[in-house]
Amino acid sequence: MLLRYTGLAGRRIVGEREWNKENGFVTDVPDSELVCVLLTEPRGGFEVDEQDPLAAFIGSVDDAAELALLGYASLDDLPKPGTIAGRRLAEEFTALAHLTGPKKSVSVKDGGFAADEVKG
Repeated sequence: MLLRYTGLAGRRIVGEREWNKENGFVTDVPDSELVCVLLTEPRGGFEVDEQDPLAAFIGSVDDAAELALLGYASLDDLPKPGTIAGRRLAEEFTALAHLTGPKKSVSVKDGGFAADEVKG
């Protein structure tokens, strides 16, 4: 998940990840547990970046942050469409309602993400 650092420090390092002026204070954090820690740490200063693929797919950085706190920090983490887990998650997040219907695949179109119905 792409996280933006908005804290007061001019540079922030957490493990192998670094947020600084050179990278626009945005770094990819692939570990969903670390994403949860950073989004909820008492010092604060981290938020989901608007360019994050999951946020772009569902259209909301706030919903993407909520999903990350539930352990869904990337498109790959989302449950498969039509599964019980997909239906339960879609009940919580109307932006993900496509998970209850026909199977969908995620593709990149015109620089953005799109959910396309899978035939067959």
